[in-house]
Amino acid sequence: MLPDTLHHLDRADRRGYASLLAHMASSDGEITVEELATFEGRLGNALIAPLSRKDLRLELKRPKPISLAIREMSEESVLLALRDALLLAASDGVYEKREKKIIERIASEAGISDKALKELYEWVDEGWIWMRKGRELLGLSTDEDMHKVVHESDEDVDDAADDVVEEGEKDDDSEDDGDDFKEDEYDVFADIESAADDEDH
Repeated sequence: MLPDTLHHLDRADRRGYASLLAHMASSDGEITVEELATFEGRLGNALIAPLSRKDLRLELKRPKPISLAIREMSEESVLLALRDALLLAASDGVYEKREKKIIERIASEAGISDKALKELYEWVDEGWIWMRKGRELLGLSTDEDMHKVVHESDEDVDDAADDVVEEGEKDDDSEDDGDDFKEDEYDVFADIESAADDEDH
């Protein structure tokens, strides 16, 4: 990852930043491998302490309300969270409708105009092209859709998707047939389950 300023933020800002990303990652009740990798990577860049990371992973299952996370954040940290929320949403190749609504909410809180938000989306697209170019320079295979992000249209989802996932709401029966990822194969998911069990007891 390129140099960044996340680690210069104070502890409260970094915690709020991570909470917003956790909210984004859990927006549709499922977390993809790509989203998890991006989330963990950004926690690393923000120098979040290991014990704090365990609490934040719990927020992947029970996200903190956006208004509560933003309440004590500085303007800079909210803007950086907006930027990285776009990167996280794009990590699996699709900006889902719920994700776009969360992005719009954070942008509104940050005072970002529609024009500036559109430019941020374009910046992400340029970054994906840049990543693809890096693979090509190394002679690595580059699937046509590997570094392409699509926007989920209103016609692609049910109107019920208008409701952003509230804290504690998940669809336990949902499965992604296109992804053979299994949560119990990754320690981080074991941490999430363990933390949730500890809290419940």
